[in-house]
Amino acid sequence: MRLVYLGHPFGGEMSNIVSAKRLLRIAAEVAYEEGACVVAHWIPLCEVLTDCTPEMVEHQLRGDEELARRCDELWLAGPRISGGMMREAEAAWRAGREVFDLTGRIPMYLADAIRKRRL
Repeated sequence: MRLVYLGHPFGGEMSNIVSAKRLLRIAAEVAYEEGACVVAHWIPLCEVLTDCTPEMVEHQLRGDEELARRCDELWLAGPRISGGMMREAEAAWRAGREVFDLTGRIPMYLADAIRKRRL
Protein backbone atom coordinates (compact mmCIF):
# COMPACT_ATOMS: atom_id res chain seq x y z
CA MET A 1 0.00 0.00 0.00
CA ARG A 2 1.30 3.45 -0.94
CA LEU A 3 1.61 6.02 1.83
CA VAL A 4 0.68 9.59 0.92
CA TYR A 5 1.77 12.48 3.12
CA LEU A 6 -0.68 15.40 3.04
CA GLY A 7 0.91 18.83 3.38
CA HIS A 8 -1.19 21.91 4.15
CA PRO A 9 -0.30 25.33 5.60
CA PHE A 10 -0.81 25.81 9.33
CA GLY A 11 1.19 28.80 10.58
CA GLY A 12 -0.42 28.73 14.01
CA GLU A 13 -3.88 29.53 12.61
CA MET A 14 -6.58 27.15 13.86
CA SER A 15 -8.76 28.09 10.86
CA ASN A 16 -6.17 26.30 8.72
CA ILE A 17 -6.85 23.10 10.68
CA VAL A 18 -10.53 23.29 9.73
CA SER A 19 -9.54 23.65 6.06
CA ALA A 20 -6.97 20.83 6.37
CA LYS A 21 -9.57 18.48 7.85
CA ARG A 22 -11.92 19.13 4.92
CA LEU A 23 -9.13 18.41 2.46
CA LEU A 24 -8.03 15.37 4.47
CA ARG A 25 -11.48 13.83 4.06
CA ILE A 26 -11.31 14.31 0.28
CA ALA A 27 -7.72 13.06 0.14
CA ALA A 28 -8.61 9.98 2.19
CA GLU A 29 -11.45 9.13 -0.18
CA VAL A 30 -9.23 9.55 -3.25
CA ALA A 31 -6.41 7.58 -1.64
CA TYR A 32 -8.82 4.78 -0.74
CA GLU A 33 -9.96 4.56 -4.36
CA GLU A 34 -6.31 4.35 -5.44
CA GLY A 35 -5.32 1.79 -2.79
CA ALA A 36 -3.25 4.27 -0.79
CA CYS A 37 -3.32 5.58 2.78
CA VAL A 38 -3.05 9.26 3.78
CA VAL A 39 -0.72 10.38 6.57
CA ALA A 40 -1.52 13.75 8.18
CA HIS A 41 -0.24 13.32 11.73
CA TRP A 42 0.33 17.05 12.12
CA ILE A 43 -3.40 17.84 12.25
CA PRO A 44 -4.03 16.42 15.75
CA LEU A 45 -0.58 17.61 16.87
CA CYS A 46 -1.45 21.19 15.95
CA GLU A 47 -4.71 20.88 17.85
CA VAL A 48 -3.10 19.73 21.09
CA LEU A 49 0.27 21.52 20.97
CA THR A 50 -1.09 25.05 21.07
CA ASP A 51 1.70 26.56 23.19
CA CYS A 52 4.76 25.43 21.20
CA THR A 53 8.10 27.14 21.53
CA PRO A 54 10.00 27.95 18.33
CA GLU A 55 12.27 24.99 19.13
CA MET A 56 9.27 22.64 19.32
CA VAL A 57 7.94 23.96 16.01
CA GLU A 58 11.31 23.37 14.35
CA HIS A 59 11.46 19.85 15.83
CA GLN A 60 8.02 19.06 14.40
CA LEU A 61 8.99 20.48 10.98
CA ARG A 62 12.05 18.22 10.91
CA GLY A 63 9.73 15.30 11.70
CA ASP A 64 7.43 16.39 8.85
CA GLU A 65 10.41 16.38 6.49
CA GLU A 66 11.32 12.87 7.62
CA LEU A 67 7.79 11.62 7.00
CA ALA A 68 7.76 13.27 3.57
CA ARG A 69 10.96 11.34 2.75
CA ARG A 70 9.53 8.04 4.00
CA CYS A 71 6.11 8.25 2.35
CA ASP A 72 5.73 7.26 -1.29
CA GLU A 73 4.06 10.52 -2.32
CA LEU A 74 3.52 14.04 -1.04
CA TRP A 75 0.27 15.83 -1.80
CA LEU A 76 0.42 19.59 -1.21
CA ALA A 77 -3.03 21.09 -0.63
CA GLY A 78 -4.57 24.30 0.64
CA PRO A 79 -4.78 27.95 -0.34
CA ARG A 80 -1.01 28.55 -0.52
CA ILE A 81 2.42 26.95 -0.23
CA SER A 82 3.92 27.69 3.17
CA GLY A 83 7.58 27.59 4.09
CA GLY A 84 7.01 24.29 5.90
CA MET A 85 5.35 22.81 2.82
CA MET A 86 8.33 23.83 0.70
CA ARG A 87 10.63 22.09 3.18
CA GLU A 88 8.48 18.96 2.94
CA ALA A 89 8.51 19.14 -0.87
CA GLU A 90 12.27 19.54 -1.03
CA ALA A 91 12.77 16.60 1.36
CA ALA A 92 10.44 14.42 -0.71
CA TRP A 93 12.05 15.40 -4.03
CA ARG A 94 15.53 14.74 -2.68
CA ALA A 95 14.36 11.28 -1.59
CA GLY A 96 13.02 10.61 -5.09
CA ARG A 97 9.37 10.76 -4.07
CA GLU A 98 6.50 11.98 -6.21
CA VAL A 99 5.26 15.45 -5.23
CA PHE A 100 1.84 16.59 -6.36
CA ASP A 101 1.09 20.30 -6.06
CA LEU A 102 -2.69 20.43 -5.66
CA THR A 103 -2.49 24.15 -4.92
CA GLY A 104 -1.03 25.16 -8.28
CA ARG A 105 1.27 27.55 -6.41
CA ILE A 106 4.76 26.07 -6.80
CA PRO A 107 6.45 27.95 -9.65
CA MET A 108 7.84 25.49 -12.17
CA TYR A 109 11.28 27.14 -12.13
CA LEU A 110 11.48 26.48 -8.39
CA ALA A 111 10.32 22.87 -8.73
CA ASP A 112 12.91 22.31 -11.48
CA ALA A 113 15.66 23.89 -9.36
CA ILE A 114 14.85 21.64 -6.39
CA ARG A 115 14.83 18.54 -8.60
CA LYS A 116 18.23 19.47 -10.08
CA ARG A 117 19.78 19.83 -6.62
CA ARG A 118 18.66 16.27 -5.86
CA LEU A 119 20.69 14.83 -8.76
